[in-house]
Amino acid sequence: MEEFRTKEENKSGNQVDSDKISNRRSLDQAHARQLDRVIEKHYRDGVTEDDLNRLVRLAYDPGKKQFLVREAELALEYEKRGNSSGRLVRAPADSHADYYDTEKKQYIDFVGGFDIEAKNFSDFKISIDRHLKRSNNGVHILFDVRHWSFEEKQKIRRYAELIGMNNYNLIED
Repeated sequence: MEEFRTKEENKSGNQVDSDKISNRRSLDQAHARQLDRVIEKHYRDGVTEDDLNRLVRLAYDPGKKQFLVREAELALEYEKRGNSSGRLVRAPADSHADYYDTEKKQYIDFVGGFDIEAKNFSDFKISIDRHLKRSNNGVHILFDVRHWSFEEKQKIRRYAELIGMNNYNLIED
């Protein structure tokens, strides 16, 4: 069973386990394990109960009614890199965005997080086109291209320029 430690509990040895976390919004053990990996990466000194609750809220997509831990990790990365002047919160289901930046008053939608070779680029362009409509409605699009080659990143830039998408950024290594 996966174990989670809070900052205060690290000193005493008490632990918050994945059964306790699983009880939040029906989070299953697989997602609890994914969250454990995120916690190990982003909360090296331990995680407070508030941090843990926030991470679970970031992971739950109300529009899709499922946990998307990869998106929660991207949100933390985005904040960590100083791209957000505030903290991100999950956007409402009807917003067609993933997150809302509380300081910039801006909706944010993440795209990507996979190897472009594993996905046909023409299929990916269809996804970009769908996101363009959101971008034109004020949603800032962030392409997760951390594991993509320079050439693959250039394809995205050229295509975004070709279709007039200007409300986007690439999240790179």
